[in-house]
Amino acid sequence: MAAQPVNKWVQSVFWFVSALPSFGHIPKHSADDYVGRTSPLLGTAFAFWIVLIGTIVLWLIANGTLAQWYWGDSVGTVLNVALVFTAVLYIAGFWQFFTREEQYPN
Repeated sequence: MAAQPVNKWVQSVFWFVSALPSFGHIPKHSADDYVGRTSPLLGTAFAFWIVLIGTIVLWLIANGTLAQWYWGDSVGTVLNVALVFTAVLYIAGFWQFFTREEQYPN
């Protein structure tokens, strides 16, 4: 019995993980537009992961867990900006992944 496909809404919510296997498919599709429609999504995924890791580090600094990296009171402002960037990248990636799944279903 074949496994049921994962709902596209569930995949889209977790797009930052679901998009990463697309790297393995790029060499198979060098002659078509797969690279063109996947590259922006992968770029957004990597930017999301980088900003998310940075946001977590800033949160740890703001809470005093990483006290050796004390930045004063400005870390709260930087953390808020990082949270906005994380949210914007998440929304952009969700939209890109959902649009790609609607146009080119698996």
